[in-house]
Amino acid sequence: MKLSIIIASFNTKNLTRSCLSSIYKYPPKGTFEIIVIDNASKDGSVQMIKKEFPKVKLIENNKNLGFAKANNLGVKIAKGEFILLLNSDTKVLKTSIDFLVDYLKDHPDVGVATSKLQKPDGSTQYYYHRRFPTFFSFVSSVLEHYFGLANPFAKKYFMLDSKLDRETKIEQAAGTVFATKKEVISKIGGLFDHKLPLFFNDSDFCKRVKDHSLKVILLPQASVIHLGGKSTDLLDPYVLREELFVSMLYYFRKHRQFLSYALSKISIIMLLPMIFLLTTFGIPKSYFEAPIDKKKSSLVKQAKIFLAVIIERRQISDFN
Repeated sequence: MKLSIIIASFNTKNLTRSCLSSIYKYPPKGTFEIIVIDNASKDGSVQMIKKEFPKVKLIENNKNLGFAKANNLGVKIAKGEFILLLNSDTKVLKTSIDFLVDYLKDHPDVGVATSKLQKPDGSTQYYYHRRFPTFFSFVSSVLEHYFGLANPFAKKYFMLDSKLDRETKIEQAAGTVFATKKEVISKIGGLFDHKLPLFFNDSDFCKRVKDHSLKVILLPQASVIHLGGKSTDLLDPYVLREELFVSMLYYFRKHRQFLSYALSKISIIMLLPMIFLLTTFGIPKSYFEAPIDKKKSSLVKQAKIFLAVIIERRQISDFN
């Protein structure tokens, strides 16, 4: 088997259908298999796949295991020499897959090949491929995303200073479209760290790739359409905030970025009580863009997130 295409799915029936249809419309050269790991969808995704795409290998989880564990399950049964991870909200274009696989085949010094991401209108989609996270990237991205304060650190972190219109060596490829080799996964100690269920799993993989003297390359010829965030949008926004903080701190500790770890943890511990206090007075309308519809409920979740940061163990999320 030459290629295994792995797709994690969570309540994205129509998008998953579109993704699978695009693969069969523009199938890669050589033998390939498609593996879909469904994270306990309630929208009929499983039934749709069984009926419309009977050749797809389907793994049905009885709960949402998160992005990392789902893809790890797919890799475990994958028979391909090459592995391509796709989000369910992507659509491949003609020759997209072949460009990625052929590039990996011809360049043994490359550990990951990824696509230029496009919006449905064909324009370049930024913010997914990034540089490696640091304390400064954390602060700058919070300032830009939540407070609308554009800054050069965020511009650099999100690669807004690159047109991405040529073959480019990058630091972190988004897990949205992620091509690698089975032997690379084995060499660097596995696909995704299950302690990073939603966020920073792609950062961690690419960091391990770099630590093994392999490259991450973006190929504009292999462009893929990406709608973005359709599965995560279905989760409790407070779960996402908790996941962001806990996963970031774990990533910094794992990769011995102790200064970024300490500064980030101190900053979060100082910031969260201030937001909690303001919420008691009904001042903010959102908690990092998570709506504060019911003040009491929000305060309870905010307190749990604060505790999660202190002890670095999830209190809301069940992705432990």
